[in-house]
Amino acid sequence: MHTRIFSAARMTSAMINRKEALETLYEGVCKAEGDTRIIIIEGKGGLGKTRLLSEALWRAGHTKIFPHLNPPDENDSWNKQKKAVVSDLIDFSEVRLHTFLYFLERISQSFNHPEFITFPNFESAIKHYKQTIKNQADFSIVKKEAEEAREAFFDDYAKAAQEHHLVWALDTAEQLSLTSTPWLLEKKLLRPRDFNFSVQQQLLDALQSGKLPNTTLILVGRPEARFFFDQVKEAAINSSFAVETINLGPFTVEDVQSYLTQLSQDYKTAYPEDEDEIGEYLHELGTNENHARVFHLYTGGQPVRLALFMDVVMEGKQIPEALKDSFAEAKKRVEWNEALNQPNEQKLAEVQAQIEKAFINLLFLHTTSSYPQMLQALVRARRGLNEQEMALVLDYFNDEKIDPDIKAAFNSENNQSLRRFSFVKDGPEGRLILQDEMYRIYDQQMGNDPQGREDEAGGRKELYNRLLKIIEQKTDKLKEERRQQREEDERALRWETPARALSMTFRHLTDEEDEERIKLDEDILNAEIEHLHYQLRIDPDIGFNSVFDELTERYWLAGNQEAGARLQFELQKFISDKYLRAFVSPKNRPLAPPDDDTWQALERGVQQNEIVRWIKRFRNKGDFRRAVEFADEIENIIPQLDDEAMKSTLRHPFSVSERNSWREFNRIFLADNLPEVVNNLTEAINQIKRILKDGEFSGHPIKMRLYRAIGAAYNNLGYAQANSGDFWDAAEAYAESLKFLRDTRYWSQQATARNNLARVLAERGLITRAVRIAQDGLKIRRGRIGSEAQIAYSHNTLALIYNKGRNSEKAWPQAALAMLYFRELQNTRGLGMSLLQLSEALRRLAGDSSPLQIDPPEAIFDIALRAVSEAAEIFSEGKEVIRQIEADIELGCVYRDYLRYLQKQTPLSDRHKRRIEQYGNRAVAALKRASETAKGKFSLLEFDALDDLAWTYYYIERSKDKENNRQTQGDAQKVIDSILSRDDLIPRKIRFQKEEKPTWPHADESQVFALMGKIYTLQGRMAIERFKKRGEDIIAKYDDKEEGRKAVHNDPEATETLKEAAEAFVLALAYNRLYSPRAAIIANTLDDLYNGLTSFNKIAMEDFYRYQNEAYKAYWIENLVTIDPTNLDDFLQQSFGDYLETGFTRRLVSIHKDDDNQNGAV
Repeated sequence: MHTRIFSAARMTSAMINRKEALETLYEGVCKAEGDTRIIIIEGKGGLGKTRLLSEALWRAGHTKIFPHLNPPDENDSWNKQKKAVVSDLIDFSEVRLHTFLYFLERISQSFNHPEFITFPNFESAIKHYKQTIKNQADFSIVKKEAEEAREAFFDDYAKAAQEHHLVWALDTAEQLSLTSTPWLLEKKLLRPRDFNFSVQQQLLDALQSGKLPNTTLILVGRPEARFFFDQVKEAAINSSFAVETINLGPFTVEDVQSYLTQLSQDYKTAYPEDEDEIGEYLHELGTNENHARVFHLYTGGQPVRLALFMDVVMEGKQIPEALKDSFAEAKKRVEWNEALNQPNEQKLAEVQAQIEKAFINLLFLHTTSSYPQMLQALVRARRGLNEQEMALVLDYFNDEKIDPDIKAAFNSENNQSLRRFSFVKDGPEGRLILQDEMYRIYDQQMGNDPQGREDEAGGRKELYNRLLKIIEQKTDKLKEERRQQREEDERALRWETPARALSMTFRHLTDEEDEERIKLDEDILNAEIEHLHYQLRIDPDIGFNSVFDELTERYWLAGNQEAGARLQFELQKFISDKYLRAFVSPKNRPLAPPDDDTWQALERGVQQNEIVRWIKRFRNKGDFRRAVEFADEIENIIPQLDDEAMKSTLRHPFSVSERNSWREFNRIFLADNLPEVVNNLTEAINQIKRILKDGEFSGHPIKMRLYRAIGAAYNNLGYAQANSGDFWDAAEAYAESLKFLRDTRYWSQQATARNNLARVLAERGLITRAVRIAQDGLKIRRGRIGSEAQIAYSHNTLALIYNKGRNSEKAWPQAALAMLYFRELQNTRGLGMSLLQLSEALRRLAGDSSPLQIDPPEAIFDIALRAVSEAAEIFSEGKEVIRQIEADIELGCVYRDYLRYLQKQTPLSDRHKRRIEQYGNRAVAALKRASETAKGKFSLLEFDALDDLAWTYYYIERSKDKENNRQTQGDAQKVIDSILSRDDLIPRKIRFQKEEKPTWPHADESQVFALMGKIYTLQGRMAIERFKKRGEDIIAKYDDKEEGRKAVHNDPEATETLKEAAEAFVLALAYNRLYSPRAAIIANTLDDLYNGLTSFNKIAMEDFYRYQNEAYKAYWIENLVTIDPTNLDDFLQQSFGDYLETGFTRRLVSIHKDDDNQNGAV
């Protein structure tokens, strides 16, 4: 034994009372070659499970596990022929190991002793997987990369298993719990495949499928792990692996005697020249059976308590009086019952508690030395502390340098290292942590004394606040580094010309840079989990209702299932720590039953929250149907629950409404009866608002959660209304979402609400306002959230807004930047959406090309076609029907605008003619496909497709008419007539009827107004062209052109056609005004009219003036009052919500025959 043994671990050189267990482990490690074997080591805390596992690894060749010991000698070594390769000791108390791929990575990295076993395929695959996580890729891509990484691991593993017997050492298996809501599994509401990230489930699958040949798994855990252990045993029945169980019990009196004797001998071996009081005392302990009996009685034969006693002895502390008892004195102290030959259990527990309390005081308290302070910081800081953190929390600095005591305490080579204590061990990331049972002993003893409990709670809070400040500074620094990287990437982009938009890329990162960024994102996540860890211990309600909610929401929006699982596990660990509850408590719940424990209430809240998160997880997976079915199954199972309190929680209107909100959100993507979805979301919102109004949660810590839930539900409602084309209703919903989210620090949902609000305001034609709000959302996403996928969505929304405003020059760079991010992130949904915006911007840019444009229009059109074609392919699977329809509409528009450009070319070659015909056919096919897909589901999109189809037929027919010197307009007019005849597309209540006062106020039909403006513009253009053709035919019959013009004026057909044109343009402009007085489409309509009238003679012009005046009056247009963009009430309500709850005024339009200055509301 090395002389540093006592200053390193206070352990005996030989195992005590574990001969049979070691033999079982020896058989599993050294004689199970070719077989798959599971050895379960089960026992209560403090019985030496980890010590036994470590001993087995040391003997099997993993000598690094005891750095203070020499390698095992010939008698102790199990691996003389070096066929077995053992892993490091994998401790599941580390949160990141609860996700399977990170666990496999740790396993692969740990098989490096005594021979180096490589996992080349897995190393490559796990790197790709981490890149997809970093890039926030679609779930389908993440899932694919995860599956490939798993398969790569098992392929590499199978090759390694052909040469070596591999041993996995897995400690603290009780941490492997799938869910804080176990009844979801018991009731089969969740299935094993739902836990594809879970170590527990994946290990079971690997064992059952025979993927771990020539392997021994050593699973170590407390009785709390029995559910998992039983699953393993059950799986073994029908599989080709064997299971053995080692049940550890406490030491006997004889074992205690052996332990003390061995310690005495080890001390003498370590310090042969010393004759000190410690050596003499150890010798007395080792040779006096009386001491062994006393120690056994007071420690319960627990090795951890015996080791703790040795820590006190070795530190030269005062031994607790009870441990100086003779056995007769001990029996008296515990009120021994001679008849039953046993102590009074209650009295024994009191004495044991006194001894443990004395140990705690001696090691952690009542001294000015720095070491007890450091131990106290470690026992309070469960995630461990490194050297820097210890110096910061204790303020141990000399001239801005870490105090020498701290340096010595963390130096493993120093005799004053904290590692000299039996309960101190190395943790992850260079930190020191304590043995699990030590946390329990300390918490239990400090919690038993009311005054000590209060002081301890105060001390912990002070420590946690200091640590929280350190973590916040660290997190801010990491996020700033990530933000700077993003800015550098964007600055390095080469913005050339629109025709090169699809060939733009972010600069190529070296492997080293890529790994640094992956590590940076991992560091940010770890820091945020640590933030959650301490915030939960400072204030559980804020930690759960605020920090946990915001972090899980952010990573949910980013599609990072791994991060969400790790956050959930961190919360679960906190909730399940019963001893911690003495020092931290959730706030009292007003109106709760007198006997309702606040911790139980919080546990129920966590379970309620997890149910909602499962509904949202299924949405992230794109399994919208499963999300709805799961929500429905929950409602069906609630009445069957045995736990009345849980049943009551889940039946509470708030809980029901929150679940319904996310259930209905998934129905939007299924295009499942959107009017019903809107009604159900509205009811869910009103239900939660009634709860707030009734004051049921006044003073309740969950009140902030209600505001967040309402804000999120309004966001969902707005999304449903926007997809139904009810943009004004959607704008109100999003504005109300922002109102309820204000002051909640729910930044992810706030940014989403701003982004969505900006989009619908753009649909209303309020472009400047929309840009302002979208940029605000982008600022939040860049500064507070940092999710590149969300940043990309903000840029995409800005592109959409600029497209709505016909500002292609600003739209295409925004769309291109969004596209670059989405392509880099492998986010196919976002990529498809950005390609649609890029296509629209480019086709308008090509169609409106100016002499200053560098790229030829054809080049830009070709890129637009490539963009929209890729988008159409992305959405062709039909998961989002709405996007599929939008892609077909845009595809048809690109072909239509392309053929318009080709029609203008002179001379028109045969090649041009073939392309015009070809593009016309493709445009018609795409638009017909879009209208058919939308029919009966999305009336607005069907109207949009038909509108564009009418214009497409118009351009096709005009090309043919020009070639054949005729005028048909047949197909275009048929589509127009079909549109105008359908009340499902254009409700009669919003139509202008001749000589009829409009029946406003009415529901929002803003997009219908815009489409009506387009269709009547086309009707007007076609009517003018027919009028001109009729006029030309008549005038051609007269030698005197003036006489011919008079004849045109008197011709009934020409008159009716001109009246039709005047009415169409009057109605087009009226509907455009209803859409928005600032809408770019107004200029388009006026351009069409101007071009049509420029060739009119004086008589025709007079007639048009007269007919438009008549139409203006006949349709009551002269009394039309539209939105006032300068109205402050409107601006405030649309931008921030209805704070005075006076109701949204909707000053959009009104009709007042008698008083056209009066304001009315629609």
